[in-house]
Amino acid sequence: MRLFQTGQLTVSTIDESDLPALFEVYRQCEDFLALGPVPVASVQMVEEDIEHSRTENGQYCAIRDGQGQIIGVIDFIAKYEGNHTSSLLLLMVGVLWRGKGYGRAVVQALEEYLKENFGSRRVVSWVQTNNPGAIKFWGRLGYHPSTVPLDQPDGTVTYEMAKVL
Repeated sequence: MRLFQTGQLTVSTIDESDLPALFEVYRQCEDFLALGPVPVASVQMVEEDIEHSRTENGQYCAIRDGQGQIIGVIDFIAKYEGNHTSSLLLLMVGVLWRGKGYGRAVVQALEEYLKENFGSRRVVSWVQTNNPGAIKFWGRLGYHPSTVPLDQPDGTVTYEMAKVL
């Protein structure tokens, strides 16, 4: 099911048949995974991320190009109870599609989707402190650290990056 679109990219829910393509995105993003506790992609990792999203009432979605090919993953929680803050849990774009503005376009479309459909006024994302490229990416999109570095249960250290919509 299509949730939203930006240009030729579509963000849609997934089904079990998407698992091989999702795994391929994770495999292409091992440069990112190498910064955390599990540096090598596995089908189990993808399945655990999908299950974690479900447990947190999130939306784990595929980013698809104009031909329907999965080129990335985005996982978000539309709104925390009691306030108007949404949470972006994961954004990965396969290496073959990086540097083309796809990540930026999807985040901007997500912000509009969250504002229009859920009344979100703020979006937060967690970025590892040892990932300067991601910190720069989020900064260019108007996100700023809203906390001191936070120790996560998986051993990583992150900033909460926030943007007021």
